[in-house]
Amino acid sequence: MKSKLQELVPTFTSGWEKLTFKQFLMEMSGSAELYEDYIGEMLDVAADPDTDWGDVVDIVSPIAEHVLSAAIEVDKDSYVAVIKSIREAWEKQREYEEAALAERYKDQEFIINENVPDVLHVVEHLIHSLLSGMVIKNAEFIGAADMRLLVVNKEIIEDLEIDEHEAALIRFLRTLDFDDLMDATDGIRREAGATQTKGIRAERERTGSALNAKGFMDRAERLKKLEVVLGYANKDYRSMVDPDGEDKAHE
Repeated sequence: MKSKLQELVPTFTSGWEKLTFKQFLMEMSGSAELYEDYIGEMLDVAADPDTDWGDVVDIVSPIAEHVLSAAIEVDKDSYVAVIKSIREAWEKQREYEEAALAERYKDQEFIINENVPDVLHVVEHLIHSLLSGMVIKNAEFIGAADMRLLVVNKEIIEDLEIDEHEAALIRFLRTLDFDDLMDATDGIRREAGATQTKGIRAERERTGSALNAKGFMDRAERLKKLEVVLGYANKDYRSMVDPDGEDKAHE
């Protein structure tokens, strides 16, 4: 179904070829076609704020292009007025875009519990955020069945400032080979397992507080993460365990 604006556009041909409105105006450039009554009627209809963006691109923009091209030659006051109006609209759109980007890339927290009715909605939102360029910065259990995920802008993580001690660690990591990293990650993995066992034992025997048991479990998860990111920080290790670069567990 044609829009009101599309209904005002006559059918133009060149030989057997059907022309778009933009092509027609280009071919008629230099004539008085631009100032026919139907062009003015198009502009009146286009003033409707509900005008489809496709009509703006296909119909309104070609008219604006020719009007501005003529105005800069014969009516500079009108040209300046239109450009200032465009500049004002541009400023507003930039503000909208900056606000939208800030909203899109602000830190997001997700609480996932499979027993909650809206868990699928939460997971869908999480997947959408990850597909848009966000990454999971932290994941932790905050209860018997609740997992809290902190999702942040990947660019923020990539732009972290590194001090001299962190830089020294990076330089040293680059000197290690696969066997070095295997020994280091194996040690961290064993410690993570031992810590997790302490947490499980504390929960079963109910020794100490629930907070202490949770502390063991949280520490075990951090050690597991350390094992992965430490290994993947070394090029030789990555080339051996994930030569195709498909494993994203380190992110």
